[in-house]
Amino acid sequence: MKINEFSGGYYRAKMSVQPFEDGPSIEQGLYNLIEQKIYENTNAPITMRLGLNKGPRFTPSTEISMPQDVVGVPQSVLDNSDIHPSDDNVNVFILKPDAAYRFNKTMDASEQYYFNEGKEPDQ
Repeated sequence: MKINEFSGGYYRAKMSVQPFEDGPSIEQGLYNLIEQKIYENTNAPITMRLGLNKGPRFTPSTEISMPQDVVGVPQSVLDNSDIHPSDDNVNVFILKPDAAYRFNKTMDASEQYYFNEGKEPDQ
C-alpha cells in the first residue's frame, strides 16, 4: 500500500474498508508507520477521513490481526455511506498533522465520538 501526498492538508491511500464493530481501526504496523513518517514531530492524534465529500473523520485505534491495507469501521458507517465492503480502492485520507491538530482542537467532547455515533461535525 502506498501513501501519497494529496493536497495541502491530506495524504491519500487506497484501502479496503471493511465492517469491524470495534472500529475505526487500522493495522498496528500501519499506525506505527504513519506515526513515524507523518506525525513524528507533533502531538496531534492520527486522524483519517473516508472520502472527501462529507466523509467521516476519525482517530483510528489499532488492531494487530487486521490486514495493512484495510480500515475497519462499524457496519452502521458503511450502511450510511456509498462505500461497499467489496471495493478495494476506497480513497482514505490521512490528515496532515497541522490539519489534524486544528480539527481535533476545534471539536468539543460530544463531537470527538461522532464517528461511532453516526454524527457529523459542524465543520
